[in-house]
Amino acid sequence: MGIRYEQRGVANNAITLAKMAGGTDGNLISYDASGDPVAVATGDAGQVLTSAGAGQPPAFGGNVTLGESAILLDHAIGTDARVSGITVGGTAGSSMVVGDVIYLNTDNAWDPTDADATASAVGMIGISLTAGSSGDITILLKGFVRVDAIFAFTTAGGPLYLSTTPGDMSQTAPSGSGDVVRVVGYAHDDDDTIFFSPDNSWVEIA
Repeated sequence: MGIRYEQRGVANNAITLAKMAGGTDGNLISYDASGDPVAVATGDAGQVLTSAGAGQPPAFGGNVTLGESAILLDHAIGTDARVSGITVGGTAGSSMVVGDVIYLNTDNAWDPTDADATASAVGMIGISLTAGSSGDITILLKGFVRVDAIFAFTTAGGPLYLSTTPGDMSQTAPSGSGDVVRVVGYAHDDDDTIFFSPDNSWVEIA
C-alpha cells in the first residue's frame, strides 16, 4: 500500500503574531537587497526612521534630509487652539492665556510681550499654547495657529504687530514714543487663524 504525500503551502493570512519568532522590543522588520527579512535595529529616543535607498533597509538617525521636497503646513486649522508649525517646550514666568505672544526672559522663563517695554519686544518670541502662570508650557515659534477666543483679525494677509497691551497683537502698528514696531505674523483668510512668523528686525520710535 503506497503512502500519499501532499505538500501544501501556508494559506494566506494564516501566520499570527503568536507564530512569529521573538524579537527585540522596538525593532522593525524590513527586507535586505536579496529580499530576505531583516531586523532594523531600535534607534535612540527622538531619532527618526530614514530610507537608505533601494537595496538597503531603513535606519534610525538624528537628522531629516528633505532633498528636493517640502514641509507642508496645514493652513486650514479645524480646531481651536491647534497649530501646524514648529513648537518648543518652556516654563511660564507669569500669567498667560492660550494665544498670548510671549518672550524668553533673562531668567529662561516665558512672559507676555509688550510693545512699549523694549526688553520684552525685541528678542526671542512665540505664542503660548498653554494657559497658566507657572510650570511647563508649549510655545509656537513659527507656523499657523488658531485661537477662537482671542484672534479676530479681518484683513487677510495684513501684517500683525506687537501691541502695547501685554501679550496681544494688532493690525495697527504702535505709534507712541519708545514703542517697538515689530511685525510678528500675518492674518489669514479665517479671522481666527494667523500665520505666526516674527520678523528679526524691529524699530523703536523716538
